[in-house]
Amino acid sequence: MKLNSNQTLKVFLSIVLVSILCCCIMLCIYTEVPFNDRGCIVLGGIVLPFLMLMGLVLDSSNSMYKKLKNHITNLEKVQKAYERFFPKQFMYYMDKNDITDLKRKDYKSNAMGVMVTSICSYYTFSRDMTDEERFEFIDEYINNIGPVIYKKGGFISKFTGCGAMVLFPQKDKTDNILDTALSIQKNIRAENDDRIKLGEKPYQIGVGIHVSDSVLLGIVGFKSKAANVDRLELAILDEQVVLTESIQNASQLLGASVLATESIIKNLEHPENYKYRYLGLALFESIQQKIEIYDVYQEDDEELRKAKESTKKQFEEAVLLYQKQEFKKAKNIFIEIVSNNDRDLAAKMYYFLCDEYSYMDKLPQNWDKQINL
Repeated sequence: MKLNSNQTLKVFLSIVLVSILCCCIMLCIYTEVPFNDRGCIVLGGIVLPFLMLMGLVLDSSNSMYKKLKNHITNLEKVQKAYERFFPKQFMYYMDKNDITDLKRKDYKSNAMGVMVTSICSYYTFSRDMTDEERFEFIDEYINNIGPVIYKKGGFISKFTGCGAMVLFPQKDKTDNILDTALSIQKNIRAENDDRIKLGEKPYQIGVGIHVSDSVLLGIVGFKSKAANVDRLELAILDEQVVLTESIQNASQLLGASVLATESIIKNLEHPENYKYRYLGLALFESIQQKIEIYDVYQEDDEELRKAKESTKKQFEEAVLLYQKQEFKKAKNIFIEIVSNNDRDLAAKMYYFLCDEYSYMDKLPQNWDKQINL
């Protein structure tokens, strides 16, 4: 039986009173019995209260042990609950052993791979869903991509409503990052096959991947005694992360299921294992940064994949002509590609740019081989 503090106090006082009573009784008996038998009376007067006190101590010790055990179990549950909301891999990159070691303004810069995924036109796609259906759909989507990410060594740093931001430890090679992106697209394609069989709408996602030598991770927040608030948040304060988000957004405009930067493609250990094409130099206007980008079409649907593969050489030739300001020649190639594959959004974009620039006497002042995204 487990006693609370009030019960324990009552038992203790009862034992004290009983002990006093026993002593009084023993004293009375002691004076009446023969001298030779008095030793037994003394022994009984000592042993009986002692046994009662030992019973209380053992009961209290057992109660304390159970409380301690329950407390440790609860702490373990809380720790696991924290990890569900706060990626434990983040602790490693911050050189911390425990979440309690983190404090505001802690930061660390790491070489990392960054991947951003998002469902294309999600709000249009989910317009006819109920609130419950939206949450179920997003939960299924995250459950679809999450295991692949962690299996490949990445971790989800945050969910972005209809997508996720993923970080990878940067090694010398980038195959695992690209493999993850392709595996995600493969899973989504398989899920769409099931959705079509069930009479449900298929959906597409865009994936942008990039590698940076310096991704800034840290802790931001505030503390207010007046409001009784102490708030901390994981923050990724880095231009390269914003760039990756812009790359993911551009993947939809360019019809690329996986849009990769040069930092990914140039650091592949086995580039021969992948199907990709050079899309040219892109200026991401939101952060005014230029970078070369690639369309990795390996997990596009079969029809689109074959079309891109058959026109890869022509497409890349036309991109180089565009960069050399030979717009009319490039336009002729792009229109030929589009006539054979009207789903090639990148070729369409280049065609319209070439058509526009070919009639200009002077190119825009900031033009330098790039396409603006």
